[in-house]
Amino acid sequence: NDVFRPLQDASIKQYELKIYNRWGQVIFTTRDIAKGWDGTLNRIPQPSGGYIWLMEYISKSGRKHTETGTLSLIR
Repeated sequence: NDVFRPLQDASIKQYELKIYNRWGQVIFTTRDIAKGWDGTLNRIPQPSGGYIWLMEYISKSGRKHTETGTLSLIR
């Protein structure tokens, strides 16, 4: 995949995705579920390796959800 993002879901009311590097620096954030991370920071390709993602969203029922995980960037 060229871009990391969740599958779009019509049941999501409010959304935020953050990507962190290995030093804990936020290198990507979006509130637009259609946008994703392309492996760059300020248009500079980031090094291969592990990154942490955090997704927070509110479902249409009003319940807040938090999901986390890791991704491997391979160049």
